[in-house]
Amino acid sequence: MTARAVPSSDRQALRALARRLRPEAATSRLPTLPEPSFVRLSAPPLPTPAAGPAPAPVARTLPAPPDDLAGSGGWGRLIEWCVVDLGVDSAILTDDRGLVIASAGLVDLDDAQGIAARLVIAFHQADRMGTARSPSMAIQLATGWLTGLRIENGGDPVTLGIMAARPLDDTIRDVLVAAIAHKLRDG
Repeated sequence: MTARAVPSSDRQALRALARRLRPEAATSRLPTLPEPSFVRLSAPPLPTPAAGPAPAPVARTLPAPPDDLAGSGGWGRLIEWCVVDLGVDSAILTDDRGLVIASAGLVDLDDAQGIAARLVIAFHQADRMGTARSPSMAIQLATGWLTGLRIENGGDPVTLGIMAARPLDDTIRDVLVAAIAHKLRDG
C-alpha cells in the first residue's frame, strides 16, 4: 500500500481524490437533458367489452366406444379404441396390483408394465394424502402427460393410464370411465 492510499471508509478523502483526478466533475453539475427528439406514438385506450355471458365452449363430439366388448378380447378392443379414436399416444389398463391387462400405442409391453406398476403405486400414495380414494391424477412427464383414471370394481379397482400431449379433459375422462365401468359390469 502506498502513502496515497486512503481507506474506503474515509468519504472526505475519497471526494478530495476524485476532485484531483477530475476537477471538472467536482465543480460542474449534470446538464439538464433536452426534450427527446423521437416521436412518441400513443394509441387511445381499448374500449372495454360489454359485460355479457362468456361464449360457451364448443362441445366436441366423441366417438362412441366399441359395441363388442364381450370376453377378454374386449379389453384390447377398448384400449385400441382409446388410442385410435381418441387420438392418444398410449393407453395401459392394469389391475390394482400393477399387472397389465391390455396396452396399445407407442409404449412397448416392458415399458407399459413399469408405467402401470408405478401409476398404481402413485394412486396408493395419493390415497394416503386424503380421506377418500383419488379417482384420477395427471402427471407431467418430459414427453407429455400421463393421466391415470381409477375405476372402482367392487373392491379391486382397475387403473387406466393414458399418455398424451395434454391431460384428459373432463368429457373424455367421463366417457372412458363409463366405458370401462360398462365392460366391468357386463364382462
